[in-house]
Amino acid sequence: MDSVLGSWPLAAVVCFIVFSLIFRSPLDGLIRRIKGVKVGEHSVDASGDVSAQQKKVETTATPTTPTVPNPRALPPPSEIYGPRENETRDVLAAESLPPDVEKAWLLRIVAVWRVWYAHEKAYRLITGSQLELLLKANTAPLKMDTARQIYEAAKVNYPDWYEDFSFETWVTFPMNAGLLRQEATVLRITPLGQDFMHYLISNSLTNPKPG
Repeated sequence: MDSVLGSWPLAAVVCFIVFSLIFRSPLDGLIRRIKGVKVGEHSVDASGDVSAQQKKVETTATPTTPTVPNPRALPPPSEIYGPRENETRDVLAAESLPPDVEKAWLLRIVAVWRVWYAHEKAYRLITGSQLELLLKANTAPLKMDTARQIYEAAKVNYPDWYEDFSFETWVTFPMNAGLLRQEATVLRITPLGQDFMHYLISNSLTNPKPG
């Protein structure tokens, strides 16, 4: 038991290395593609007509699982992914982690990546006023009347955006994304919503955002 428990800190270090090897470059690429634009003292962009996109796209709290042609077969060789897989395999082999620990951490890495992917999608679509909504809900439960005031202020500042962007669509998007939940007449930020805010800060996505 002691030997297994003692391997956990090492497992965390190893999986941090694995995570960095696998996901750092793709995530850096995603971040670079995002145009930074502030909600109060905070911030975070939207490229294109986000109001139209929010009405057309159904966003879920967890991204869909990528389609695998044949999940029972080994992945095909890849000159892009192969070197990263070999690096990961070498790191894991050198540490000789118990299979259950190794599997648990690799599963956690996949889960983290999927959540980050959902965050990146939400960030591209969310407006500055919806971010303000999240920030206020993170401080205390937010009355729906206050949410409408935030919406109306944004509508005045961005009349073209909000011409066909109703309050119902505006307030529903962060709820469909799993970032907020409605309880009676108040809105509360969810654990996923709090993680989303941490994601923005951790990735320096804290510039002003229109909308």
